[in-house]
Amino acid sequence: MSIGDDANTTAGSILYVSTNLPATDTLAGFQAVAGYTKVGDISDLGELPIVYTAVPHENIEERVTKTLKGGKEPQSTTIQLSRVVTDAGQVVLSTYADSATYRDSELTVKIVHKDGTVFYGTALVMSFNTTFGPMNTVTARTVVFTFNSNTWEDVTTHWTITYAAGAGGRVIGATTQVIADGEDGEYVIALPDALYEFVEWTEDSGAVAERYESAVAANATYTATFTLIS
Repeated sequence: MSIGDDANTTAGSILYVSTNLPATDTLAGFQAVAGYTKVGDISDLGELPIVYTAVPHENIEERVTKTLKGGKEPQSTTIQLSRVVTDAGQVVLSTYADSATYRDSELTVKIVHKDGTVFYGTALVMSFNTTFGPMNTVTARTVVFTFNSNTWEDVTTHWTITYAAGAGGRVIGATTQVIADGEDGEYVIALPDALYEFVEWTEDSGAVAERYESAVAANATYTATFTLIS
């Protein structure tokens, strides 16, 4: 095995936000938070900072100044994304950046790395800027989070369940679910468009439109198929 074989890229990682806050600033508190919304079209997830205050200490007898480690400082991180006005996660960020009702409120931030590690923290949305740039560039947005909680890292194995729909219908519910090993997912339902009917979930031939996954132990994708009513 060569050096770096156990390293991972950021590709495939997902950012979520929730308007619900943890009851306690503990890993268990963050794990209990529900109601996450995925933020789409992320191009740079930035850093998840952990920084302590440097406290100078002078020792007159030794004629030396030492640095001690103080408390954690609130830190900011900048995330880059493409502007998508219909993205539900970006709508939440915009609301918490400058809405008179929510601009002083924190969000719970969750980043799910592709290796299954989950990172948590609570943060204020300090800015949510739109960048136009020259003609041949994608209109972008920049969000700045300032974290006021501890940042937590959950290395429990997690799996990603994805639901998709073929032509003639859609899936209602959380279509991307990150689930701890052995836990159950949330219900979704395959809803046909007018003049169509549900056929099955192609990967396992499931014939019931409403479903959830129990005791999840692997990544999986399920696609709902539909057909015209004859």
